[in-house]
Amino acid sequence: YGRYISEISNIHDIFLMKLNKKGEKQWEKIYGGSKYEYCISAKPTLDKGFILAGSSRSFTDTLYYDYYVIKTDSLGEIKWQRSFGNKTQINILDNVIAMDDGSYVVAGIESAGPDIYIMHAIGLDTLGKVKWDRILGGTKFYNVAFSRLNKANDGNIIFSSGITRGDNKIWDGNIFDAYIAKISKTGTIIWEKKEQSIKFTSDAYLTTLEQNDGTILVLGHSQS
Repeated sequence: YGRYISEISNIHDIFLMKLNKKGEKQWEKIYGGSKYEYCISAKPTLDKGFILAGSSRSFTDTLYYDYYVIKTDSLGEIKWQRSFGNKTQINILDNVIAMDDGSYVVAGIESAGPDIYIMHAIGLDTLGKVKWDRILGGTKFYNVAFSRLNKANDGNIIFSSGITRGDNKIWDGNIFDAYIAKISKTGTIIWEKKEQSIKFTSDAYLTTLEQNDGTILVLGHSQS
């Protein structure tokens, strides 16, 4: 999956391509409307299709981006697509996971002013309708890193990202702390932690790996 740019109209769309075991193209699809779309995350679904998450400007009457989610079948044909979010702000999805019951969870950010962002985890039903929406980490950060979602061993969700050091603090270069939260399947925040590395000044681009005993490894990028 990725972004397709038309040389004629300069319209930015999303493309999804499937290759066989030999690397030969089986099919390719282009998604989007008349303006700008992009996709950051895609996952396989229970019905052998795919779920894609990103942003779009094609389905709003404002200048801002909407959250954008596409569900396809196994051949890449659209089964449904959803565009939603705060119509007065920029909305960006950067991760999606498919749950065992056929529902989905997406994660992303909503702008709240120049370089100010709010982190969201959003639960969608099997047809892409919003079931719950949770703000994570605080009500305002002057910068955030890409968020990651992983399913926990107990069926809940581990959310991870990097946030600026201190809530409501002006961003100081690349100074991030690690932010990790466990969220229930119904959107309840079970726990959340903000961790500062002893050795490094910045912790960002995080992902997590849960062990069989329930302990969690946090992997990311650090800058000394």
